[in-house]
Amino acid sequence: MANKYSFNIAWSEEDQEYVATCPAFPGLSALGETEAEALDEAKLALDLFMRACTAKNVPLPKPDLADGYSGQFRVRLPKSLHRQAAQLAATDGISLNQLVISSVEQRVGAKQVGMRMISELKQAFAQHSSQLNFVVATALSSNEHVTSLEVVNTETSSTRTEKVVMISHLAKGSLGRGN
Repeated sequence: MANKYSFNIAWSEEDQEYVATCPAFPGLSALGETEAEALDEAKLALDLFMRACTAKNVPLPKPDLADGYSGQFRVRLPKSLHRQAAQLAATDGISLNQLVISSVEQRVGAKQVGMRMISELKQAFAQHSSQLNFVVATALSSNEHVTSLEVVNTETSSTRTEKVVMISHLAKGSLGRGN
């Protein structure tokens, strides 16, 4: 299935491999010993994901095209916010344009840090899943109990093993209360 989605490839110190991601599909990533291998794996994963979405009539996001951005956009602000921003820029000795660029860079950078933190948490949970099961089990109150514990392992050529632990317990009245 042909697509026009772009990919980012970066070296992962933690995994000691290249990781390829597709910005249009957060969470989609693939590892490879080389950049080409990571990209091939990511393309395979994306192709499978797109086929599943198409089969279930789930709309796909529009791909970002390289020529889609001019580097300029118009922003409408309340007059008071415009004045405050202009005053802040003047105080910092920079143009209003540079203030907006700096603000956007900070916000985008924070989002990237947040995504990296989520990725690291997922890896930590996977590495310490037995300890996590213990913590979850001991966090239940005396009148709650685990009625089912299911560990799902998946491993394909395009993904690493992920452990998904689902704990369900009988609900009586409100969430979290058992019989």
